[in-house]
Amino acid sequence: MKNEIIDLETIEYCPVGSVVILKNSSMKVMIMGMVFLDVSTKGKIYDYMGCRFPEGVLSKEEILYFYHQDIATILHLGKLDKKMQDAFFKYKKVHLK
Repeated sequence: MKNEIIDLETIEYCPVGSVVILKNSSMKVMIMGMVFLDVSTKGKIYDYMGCRFPEGVLSKEEILYFYHQDIATILHLGKLDKKMQDAFFKYKKVHLK
């Protein structure tokens, strides 16, 4: 399959398993989860939690927390299913008012 550019403007959120590049970086990041409360920042809520790709999590200090608007490029879109859509819309309803 040839590489296709995924239009960031048409993607409302990236499901778990997506591989992205964040703004001001060239590092590939795999999304491991959505909607995370980072206790080290006094309860700040982030859209995503990720790790370096393909290395994975080598230590908890390397886990990245970021927002959707921090994504510059989507290299791979993870699996999108009904369960993932429901989780996103529940989050959006509560936190993105």
